[in-house]
Amino acid sequence: MKKSEISVYQATLQAWETFGEIVHGIILIERVRSLTHRPGLNDGTIFRELRNLRSDGKLNYEVKSKALSIYKKC
Repeated sequence: MKKSEISVYQATLQAWETFGEIVHGIILIERVRSLTHRPGLNDGTIFRELRNLRSDGKLNYEVKSKALSIYKKC
């Protein structure tokens, strides 16, 4: 049985596309959890998929604040 209808990878990309130029990590996490209907989804899993999306060339960003998880779209 699948954990959710949408994968974390797909949900992360979909959530990312809803943001403007600046992306706040905590809001990204909330949106991905909502899209996947998995409230206990680990933050690290979402951030790993974000890095995977960047390495796959599906999105690009620079880290503006690692401590506050703030990203700027490129």
